[in-house]
Amino acid sequence: MKKISSKIIFSIAVCVVGASVAVGLISISAAKKQVLPEAEGRMNALAKQYAAEIDVSFQKYEDVVVGLQEYIYNTYEGSKITDLEYNEGYMTQVRFYLLNISKRYDMEQIYVYNNPKILGECVAVRVSGSSTIALDKEAEFRQLLNGDEKFNFFYAAEKKRKPVWLNPQVDEDSGREYITYCAPINMSGQMMVVAGMDIAFADIREMISGLEVYETGHGFLLNEDHNFLIDTAYTVQDNLETAGYTALQEALSESPEGFLTMKNAAGTDCYVAYSTLINGYVVGIMVPVTEVTAGVDEMAGVINVMVAAICLLSCLLAFIIGKSISNPLVAMVKDLALMQAGDFTGKKHGRYRKKKNEIGKLARAIETIQGSMKKVLGAVAQGSNDVNGAVVQLGGVIDDLSDQVSNISSVSQQLAAGMEETAATADNLNATAVRMEECVLLMKRRNQEGTEAVEQIVVRAEQMNRDAVVSAKETTEQMERTREKMEAAIAQSAQVDQINALTEAILSIAGATNLLSLNASIEAARAGTAGRGFAVVAEEIRKLAENSQQTAREIKKITGTVHDSVANLCSSAEEALQFMEQRVQEAYGKLLAAGGQYNGDAEQTRQLLDEFSKVAGQIGMEINVLAEAFLNLKDATAEGANGTGQVARSAEKLQGNAAALKQEDGRLEKLSETLAEMVAGFTV
Repeated sequence: MKKISSKIIFSIAVCVVGASVAVGLISISAAKKQVLPEAEGRMNALAKQYAAEIDVSFQKYEDVVVGLQEYIYNTYEGSKITDLEYNEGYMTQVRFYLLNISKRYDMEQIYVYNNPKILGECVAVRVSGSSTIALDKEAEFRQLLNGDEKFNFFYAAEKKRKPVWLNPQVDEDSGREYITYCAPINMSGQMMVVAGMDIAFADIREMISGLEVYETGHGFLLNEDHNFLIDTAYTVQDNLETAGYTALQEALSESPEGFLTMKNAAGTDCYVAYSTLINGYVVGIMVPVTEVTAGVDEMAGVINVMVAAICLLSCLLAFIIGKSISNPLVAMVKDLALMQAGDFTGKKHGRYRKKKNEIGKLARAIETIQGSMKKVLGAVAQGSNDVNGAVVQLGGVIDDLSDQVSNISSVSQQLAAGMEETAATADNLNATAVRMEECVLLMKRRNQEGTEAVEQIVVRAEQMNRDAVVSAKETTEQMERTREKMEAAIAQSAQVDQINALTEAILSIAGATNLLSLNASIEAARAGTAGRGFAVVAEEIRKLAENSQQTAREIKKITGTVHDSVANLCSSAEEALQFMEQRVQEAYGKLLAAGGQYNGDAEQTRQLLDEFSKVAGQIGMEINVLAEAFLNLKDATAEGANGTGQVARSAEKLQGNAAALKQEDGRLEKLSETLAEMVAGFTV
């Protein structure tokens, strides 16, 4: 009784407690789901609001610098970048423009610098409020070239080649914090001028630092490189990576604004909302998760108290209800215990038969079971005798069936073995036919390749004949032309004899001239002093005549050598022509004869290969017919073996079923005996 009642009480208590806890958890979860969107919306709105306010301020100053860029670009003559006088005069003009801007906008300083790396000197103008700041050009030039932090704006513009915001700095003289926006003016592919302005950063710092969300929530500001410009825990030397804010870093790479959960510097789970400014800066708000869910935690405490009270009340009610259910069950269990022992005469359930609930139904069911069991046990006792007789007859039938199946199985196995041997023989014959067919195909392909090769040989032989005829004709023509040229050259060589005649004429003239010069010398000697100049001329004429004679003798000697060489050349050419007429023509005749013989042999070989190809084709057709017959035999044998195997397997399966049926017959006989023994143990 205690066991059943405990289970009922425990079940009711568990259901009520579980329902109460579930309702509490659902309520807390629903509250958290409402709190998180509210916090996300609130934080996103604040981040966007502050980003918009800073954007408006930054955009105003960016527009000023853009206007200054356009003014300088349209008025500055880039070709005079190295003209010191022009640049100094131009800076005076720019100074009035900067003073006008400085009066209209709230800024620390606004300035313009020429590129000293091109000009060679520092020419610049700085304006603060309504006054111009005096500059030491030499000192400024040294500081700029030495990398002084004062000129970070110049280095940043030169590096980026576009407008850029710098990190906040503190003025050494005034101690005021400012942020710089600078822009290069590029002409002809190089930076000519840099313009920039310093803006007070105190208002932006006060705005972000004074941001209050929930209890300890705070704002922060990042530059475009994700370094901390404003934060309660980090400085400008720190960035998202060194701070361990990798989740925020990944979120920024995916979207310019958003909301996420991450851990802060102290390792506390926080909600973070962020929004990106037009210049790449990021405004963010960070709030601990516990502060956002503080109201939900208080509500969870109240719900826990209510759930505990409900659990205590439900346990009391469960005890009362459990007892009212368990007492009737205990009474009926006693009657069921008697039924379990084979006694169906128990009466303790009788007082609960008139109840309208499940207890009454159970009591009436027990009474019905007792009546039914009396009838069933009587019928079972009678049926067990009939089963015994049927079991004996079934055993005889199964024995006969098992013998017949054994005979069928043995014959089928022998037949299947024979069919398998026949199939194997057909398979071997088919494989042999396939190999023969492959050999015939290979021989046919080789014949075809030989025929193609012979045809190519015929083509080459014909071409060789044609080439030999053409070459013989060209050689004959060339010999005729060579003979004609040689005869003309022999005829022309006769002109060498004319050179000898001319040489003799020159020698005769030189002798006469020598004689004439001798006479002139005699006459000059007679003339005395007056003929002295004429004597010199006569001497020179004499020398010239002697030189002419010597030259003529050399020409005559060379002419003789040339005449001998021409004679030798003509003799050699005549011998070469005779050789070509006799030997070359004979060689071309033999070549033509060999080409004809080569062509005839190739034609005979081609005819022989054609006959081989026809014979191979006929053999291949016969082998195809034989292979098809072997294949049909193999398929028919395989089908017969398969069918015989199936018959054998069916017989084996039938034999197994007969054995199983025999086994079940034995079990049925034992079951009939056991059933008779069990019926004898019941009391009704």
